[in-house]
Amino acid sequence: MNMDLDLDMYICNKCFAPTYRGKHPYYITQCGHIFCQKCLQQVENQCPQCQQVGPKSIPLREPLAPKVTPFFVPLEETLGILLKVDLFRQKIRDAEEAVLHPGAQFKTANAKISQSQVHEGEARQENAGFQDT
Repeated sequence: MNMDLDLDMYICNKCFAPTYRGKHPYYITQCGHIFCQKCLQQVENQCPQCQQVGPKSIPLREPLAPKVTPFFVPLEETLGILLKVDLFRQKIRDAEEAVLHPGAQFKTANAKISQSQVHEGEARQENAGFQDT
């Protein structure tokens, strides 16, 4: 996925300077926070936002590096992927339920057969009534 990054949309998570005013380049840490060069240099050994010790960081430049693109996937796309994963997991759970508890399916099928037999008997009686006339 080749995503172009609109740098004007982001701010430093420490000083809140927008990218068009802050000291470039801006960086993204492995914990997902964005900082201007000045703020990142002030606290090199610890993330200024979450205090993670020794996070690695890479500069944010266009086009985005492939290892950074997951941080910038549109929310709608991420939610779509999660929905597909959830539907897949639900199908797996349903299949496991059918394998682990086949008796439930047997009872349902047996009830449908009994109901069909009752309807068949009623239809035969009704049909016999027509033949007698």
